[in-house]
Amino acid sequence: MSKSSDSHCPLVRYGFQGFHGVLQPEASMREFVRSDEMALHLVARGRIRILFAAGGAVTLPAGRLLVSWGAFPHRAEWLERDTELYWVTLPLGWVLEWGLPPPLIQPLFKGRILIGPDGEEGHWDTERMRLWTEDLRQADDALNQIVLLEVRSRLLRFALTCEDAPSKSDDDSLFHGHATLGRVLQFIAANLTQPLQVQQIASATGLHPAYVSQLFKHEIGIGPSTYLAQCRVAHAQALLLSTTRTIADIAERSGFGSTCQFHAVFRRHATCTPAQYRARHRPKR
Repeated sequence: MSKSSDSHCPLVRYGFQGFHGVLQPEASMREFVRSDEMALHLVARGRIRILFAAGGAVTLPAGRLLVSWGAFPHRAEWLERDTELYWVTLPLGWVLEWGLPPPLIQPLFKGRILIGPDGEEGHWDTERMRLWTEDLRQADDALNQIVLLEVRSRLLRFALTCEDAPSKSDDDSLFHGHATLGRVLQFIAANLTQPLQVQQIASATGLHPAYVSQLFKHEIGIGPSTYLAQCRVAHAQALLLSTTRTIADIAERSGFGSTCQFHAVFRRHATCTPAQYRARHRPKR
């Protein structure tokens, strides 16, 4: 696992790996992170509260498979004691080469997470995740290929039954401390492609501009302008991979004032140009 040099909202690269552990409340995250990978999560016991910057908060239910794309800043902001978690990450380029159905891929590109069914299917998902994480720990190429085939098959079936996870939990008492931040983040997500200044964000959410800046610095570790740029880059990444639109068109649709600005901001946050990102990650047809 490696991180970018951006210490405020770091880009974390996991690659193809599995994780299993029993987590405690102390493992909750104070900062948002983002990643290039597609991730499969399953809570075998306990609960985890995830705050997604682009789509509110979700409490991961036990025994149900969740799939997400980590490009949008997110963090585990609350954990129940002795929560058991399985987690498998896959490079996005690999996943796109599989040609998975649009009902699975398109919501993920919009920053949503998808949740699978419970019941008997959930029981089998727990067993699958346990086996996959055990196999991946052995770092055996033959086992890795088997896991890849099984994950692809599971995602194809997952596309038939998955649903968008709600952006709000029934247990909102766990999220009350972040209600103001959530309101601001949701406004930014809904107006991502529009010209936005801190004053506009503050006015639309009933806050003072200085408080908005302070809120971001305290809760996310960066200013609202930097956060907005990160979200726009994530949106552009999705368009680069899922469409054949020109770079100039994507720049406009991602809220950038000019192609030059788009190139500069994209390179700063993605460490490559938009064209290079598309060439590296887009599936070969």
